[in-house]
Amino acid sequence: MNPSDALKAIRAKYKESQGKFFTFQLKNMQDIKGQLVLQLENDKTVYTLTGPLTEHVFQGTLDEIIPTLMEKAKLSKIPAVLANNNFTRFTLIKYFDKICPSGEGYLKIQTGLEKDKNNEYIAKKSSICIK
Repeated sequence: MNPSDALKAIRAKYKESQGKFFTFQLKNMQDIKGQLVLQLENDKTVYTLTGPLTEHVFQGTLDEIIPTLMEKAKLSKIPAVLANNNFTRFTLIKYFDKICPSGEGYLKIQTGLEKDKNNEYIAKKSSICIK
């Protein structure tokens, strides 16, 4: 089964809750490779979204979803992600209570429009500090 089909099958089970978060066990991602899986090496579960947002992921959507992902990651202490169907474009947010000098903050890992020599989107890390 190709990675996109595997993810579509998993998300199909959650069709009745479109537009809502659901937990995703990373053992289900064994066929999915790439930047996102590399960023989640120590995490066993993530929250991800269902619905039309995952069908047509644009850079603006990846930017605008950040506050929602931050809230979900903070409340659950589980990373939250919006990704396209094959996980090549995504925004991943992890909450940390001591990542910033001022205290709590978030690690943001996001693909932009830039691609590497293998024509894969490049994921970049940054922190978001809350005062």
